[in-house]
This record gives sequence, structure tokens and C-alpha cells, in this order.
Amino acid sequence: MWISLFEEPVLKIRVFLFVCLCLILVLINAVAQESINSSPNEETKISGIETLFPAKPGFRWRYLRETGEGTSHYATDFLGSLTKNEKKYQILGNPYGTSYYEITPDMLVLRGIAPADDIKKVDFYEDGGLIRIKKPVKKGNKWEGKATLKRENEIIITSYRSEILGWSKVNVPVGSFDSLVTSSTLNTVFIKTEDGFGKGAVTMEQIWYAPRVGIVRRTIYLMYPGRPLVMLRDDKLEEFIRERRENTGE
Repeated sequence: MWISLFEEPVLKIRVFLFVCLCLILVLINAVAQESINSSPNEETKISGIETLFPAKPGFRWRYLRETGEGTSHYATDFLGSLTKNEKKYQILGNPYGTSYYEITPDMLVLRGIAPADDIKKVDFYEDGGLIRIKKPVKKGNKWEGKATLKRENEIIITSYRSEILGWSKVNVPVGSFDSLVTSSTLNTVFIKTEDGFGKGAVTMEQIWYAPRVGIVRRTIYLMYPGRPLVMLRDDKLEEFIRERRENTGE
């Protein structure tokens, strides 16, 4: 194979750049593995999904919310529980809405939602709901599903894929936590029932769950068709209130 005097230096430069790129990718991967990795010591502390998502009377989580428009503060409260069709739902609410969760030994599922001002006006997902955490609680665990929500004036269909990225130490206003990190991509279609007109959106979400505390951080990015991906919000825990009643043993 003949290489001219001009082609040889160019070839050497290309080889050099290729080697540099490989080294950069190796370094990036090493940093990622260091910041988000499997933590056997931490996994042994997880007796059940409820450890990562505790929901008990008196619990309140106050968050600092950052958006493109500025910062704000809000609180999520444990509002109680509901048993329906042999399933027990834990109800959490904040000024933006109310969520009905089912917590089992194997998974955490969002089963329904309701307005913030009327928590009893709940709409339940018809085909199961959104699985937020699923065992095994280990890096690389993946799952996917579809959830359909029929509301008064629209139908919301969400197809999603989720993955456990591993464990990471995250710093938020209230402190530093070793947290389980999940990543989800949600493709959602909103269909108006009156005319069948629909629009879609893609949401990319990461959630940090700290044992015995719950969600300490959540970032959400949103993209509409033909538009760039933008950060919708970044919520960070700034206060965790855990009231315990000695007479009930809670």
C-alpha cells in the first residue's frame, strides 16, 4: 500500500486524534462509574421499596424548585391512605396536584392523580400506572410500560422506559445523601375527547431516592415535536419533617 508524503502526516494525525478520543471516552466512563455506581453496602440497607419511598402520617418534604423563570418553594405532604379493590394507596399532595401511589415489596407505582384542591376527585390509570421503582434495586435494571389515563375532557397515553443508574451522592439544600438514581423517558400523547385532536411531548426525568427520606432531587427535561429540549424544573429537598408519635409507635 503506497502512501504519499502528504497523506502520511494526515494519517498520523488521524491516528493520534482517534487515540485521544478513546482516552477521553475511557476517562468519561470512569468518572461516570465513580459518581453513579453500584453500592452493595447501601443495597443491603434496602429492606423494601418503602425504605426508598417512606409515606407515613406527619411526613412533609419541602423543595426548592428551579425553572427557567426563577426559583420557588413548595411542600409535599402525606395526606393519608385509601383502600380500594383490595389495593392500598398512599396519598401525597402539593400545590400542583395529588398523587396516589401503591407501594409493594417489589415496586413503587403511581396509580392515579387528582387535583390539588379536590383529592377525592381521583382518576386512576386503566392499565396499571407508572412504575417508578422496580426490584431488583440494582444498577442496570430496566423496565418499560404503558399507562392510560381517561379524564373528563382528555385521554393521556404515556409509554415509558426506565432504568436504575446506580447509587450517587447528591448534595441538596438540606444536606448530602447516598441516593438511588433512576432515569425515565416518557412519551406522552394528550388527546381531546371532544374532537380527537392530540399533541405529544417527550419527558426525560431523573430522580434521586434517599433511604428513609424519599425523593431528595428530581430533574425534568421536556421536548415538544420540532422544538429543542429544555429544562422544565429541578427540585431539590430543603427540609424533611418527620413527626413521630410515641404512643402509636410510628
